[in-house]
Amino acid sequence: MKKCILFCCSFVLLIAASCSGHKDNDDNGTYAPPPPGHIVAADSVKVKDDPNNFTYKVTVKTGDNTASYGVYDVVAEWGPNTAESQFTMPRGGEKLKPLIKKGTEPYTYIIGFHYGDDKKTFYDYYQVTGTKGMVEAKYIKAYSFK
Repeated sequence: MKKCILFCCSFVLLIAASCSGHKDNDDNGTYAPPPPGHIVAADSVKVKDDPNNFTYKVTVKTGDNTASYGVYDVVAEWGPNTAESQFTMPRGGEKLKPLIKKGTEPYTYIIGFHYGDDKKTFYDYYQVTGTKGMVEAKYIKAYSFK
């Protein structure tokens, strides 16, 4: 009986894995983004010394123009306050997957990407910084792959 249950669970997991809605990478390493509205990268941190116990969160989501032009939506939240922005992946890099990491300054996140087979180098591209009462989003480097 245990073997039958184990086999059935394994079979269900195998079917679920093969029927996923999108692929992160195809055989040649290019990213195929999920449909609009899906989160592709996110991170958050508690706001220090905040009496309201606020969190600062940055989320990168696919939008209507992600698949065609590499345009992503960015949502930054500081407690109950929300700011929205968009960025476009570099020319020729529309199929690169956006990644997020903490910046060196407090409440700063860097959105970037890996390029080619090099999965160790993080290419900084877009920065989102939050402070009480303000969120700033800007490109910090330029790239072209054409």
